[in-house]
Amino acid sequence: MHIIHLSYAYVANYNDPEAWLSRLSFFTVMLERSAAFADVTSIHLINSCGLIKRNGVVYHFLNKHWLGTMLPVHIHNRIKKLHPDVVVVHGFVFPFQVLLLRIQLGPGVKLAMIHH
Repeated sequence: MHIIHLSYAYVANYNDPEAWLSRLSFFTVMLERSAAFADVTSIHLINSCGLIKRNGVVYHFLNKHWLGTMLPVHIHNRIKKLHPDVVVVHGFVFPFQVLLLRIQLGPGVKLAMIHH
């Protein structure tokens, strides 16, 4: 099973992926524990691009400014290429983006939303 965690929130004041992951250490622990049972990918929108593999989790960093998150077709295309079984969207404040995600991924992918 492949689980992808996604938030559409763009954090412009972070350009160091390691610093960003350190800030989210409470969250990365949960992902790393999940990686014992499934393939886990986490997508973050910060002021940096790249990929980090750490403790069984693949972290994708995309530099998409706020306009790229309003109409996230490119983000969804990247997710589709990863062939997820489940996409967990963090935050209820992105209903339009989640609707587009459903359309782009089709009915075979389960979507879950979490509000923190």
